[in-house]
Amino acid sequence: MDIQLTLNSEAKSHLDIVREKVSYYGEEHVNIADLLTLIIGRSTNTESCYNLSSLPVREIFNLTQGDIQDLGFSKVIGERLHAAILLAKKLNKLSLPETVTVRSPEDAAKYLMYTRHYDQEVFTVLTLDTKNNITSKKEVFKGSLNASIVHPRECFNFALQKNAASIIVSHNHRATRS
Repeated sequence: MDIQLTLNSEAKSHLDIVREKVSYYGEEHVNIADLLTLIIGRSTNTESCYNLSSLPVREIFNLTQGDIQDLGFSKVIGERLHAAILLAKKLNKLSLPETVTVRSPEDAAKYLMYTRHYDQEVFTVLTLDTKNNITSKKEVFKGSLNASIVHPRECFNFALQKNAASIIVSHNHRATRS
C-alpha cells in the first residue's frame, strides 16, 4: 500500500514515506492518516492510523484518551493524539482575526502604533498580499535606547519566507521622557 517516492533501494519506514510525500506534494495532498503518522512519529502503527482516520470527524472530536487506546495505540500515543484533538477543538473555536488592509501610510502607522510605547528602538517588517492585506508581522530587530541596526537581508529573507507580494518596513522613534 505504501509508495516509495525515491529510487533508493533501502526499505523506508511509513513515517519516512509520509515525510517525503509531504515535502514532495505539499500540504494539500496530506490526508488525516498522514497527519496522524507525523504526530505519532517513529512508533506509528499504520493500521491504527487508518482505522482512526476512517472515523467521522465528529466522532474523532469526541474520542477520549481511552477510546484512542482501544483503537490500538499505546498510553503515551493516546495522550499525544488526545492532546492533538483538544488543540484542534480549541483552534476550531477561535475566529480568525480581522484582515487589515493598508490603503495609505496612515493605515500602516495606525497598525504599528503600539510600538510608540516601547522603551527601545524597534524595526518591524509587515508582509502584504496582492490586495495589500497584512499577512504577517515580525519585529526584525530590537535595538538600544537610541539605535536600531538592521540588514536588508533579514527583511527580505522574512518576506521571501512568507511569500509576500510587497512589504512595509517600520522603525519607531522611542519617545523621550522628561
